[in-house]
Amino acid sequence: GPRQALVHGASGIGKTALTQRFLRDVSQQGEMVILSSRCYERESVPFKALDGIMDALSRYLNKCSPEEIARLLPRHVAELARLFPTLQRIDTIARETQRLPAVSDQQELRRRAIEALRQMLATLGDRCQLILAFDDLQWGDVDSIRLLRTILDTADPPRLLLLGTYRSEERDRSPCLQ
Repeated sequence: GPRQALVHGASGIGKTALTQRFLRDVSQQGEMVILSSRCYERESVPFKALDGIMDALSRYLNKCSPEEIARLLPRHVAELARLFPTLQRIDTIARETQRLPAVSDQQELRRRAIEALRQMLATLGDRCQLILAFDDLQWGDVDSIRLLRTILDTADPPRLLLLGTYRSEERDRSPCLQ
């Protein structure tokens, strides 16, 4: 199942440098996929803590062969791509999204998208070491945390390491950290 490590300390103490060094070192140890995201204080996109993760996933898939992509894609990838349009940069996913009609019920769309992401992360985590790295979580959003919880708090969660940094002084003020 998932493991997690949270690095916290005062602003400017070197949390980001430490985690980047760790990620650089482990990336040289065999089959590894690292999906990184950074939260920004004044950014207001939906699922902002996951936005960078989905961009990184899109970049990873872009380097995969069509056969590899086909093995990774879950049943409801179209719904996932509607929730995170960056995935539509991948031709296979764009074709699926165009081919299948959109689900009109927003709750059902979200449920399917979350399940698709869980399946995709599980498949990736079974094939290699998977790390989801979040920098500046104090500026993350509650929706991202809820989505991650839904994926990770299951009977059979994806195998991955969740690595996050945050400013200690923001702990009690940040809805994301709470």
